[in-house]
Amino acid sequence: MNNWVGIKEKKSFLKWFLNNHRLKRSDAKYLLEYLITNSHILENIIFTDEFRRDRKTIVISSLNSDQIGFEYYTNNKKTDDVSRAVKDMMYNPTEKIHLMLHFFGKMMNQKYLSIVGNPALENVRRYRTYEKISKEAEHLLTDSLDKNKVRRLLAQIDQALDNKDEELFQYLSQELKKLKRN
Repeated sequence: MNNWVGIKEKKSFLKWFLNNHRLKRSDAKYLLEYLITNSHILENIIFTDEFRRDRKTIVISSLNSDQIGFEYYTNNKKTDDVSRAVKDMMYNPTEKIHLMLHFFGKMMNQKYLSIVGNPALENVRRYRTYEKISKEAEHLLTDSLDKNKVRRLLAQIDQALDNKDEELFQYLSQELKKLKRN
């Protein structure tokens, strides 16, 4: 996922998360506090909802979640030892680690949605951007076509006046009025 999230946003979210949710594992709170105080490690944390066993992933759950309290996946192995995850981050501070947080209402939480790298959410963002650009392009094209029609009608009106064709002049003038009303 190429959704870059700054350290400031990550820290802000983690502080909010710790202030608003109790964790199933109290030692997992220590891990999150460690991330908040170590920007060089937090820089390499990627918030995700997409679990894959083949990458380093930390899973932390709040009390109101039905998920397990803490799991750490590395090298296709799983452990529930928080200290091992912290130790791994300390010894390998430049390695990317994916962080999954489970808490009630996370898919409706704007703070969470703004930092999570979720392909479905990214597709929604892209679709909204496409819709906005599409509407702007359609408006620009319609405006351009309308201006072109006005110029063409004015040229035809001038031609009708030059030819002293009053019937054509009246018809074209009515068309111009209709076009300008729209």
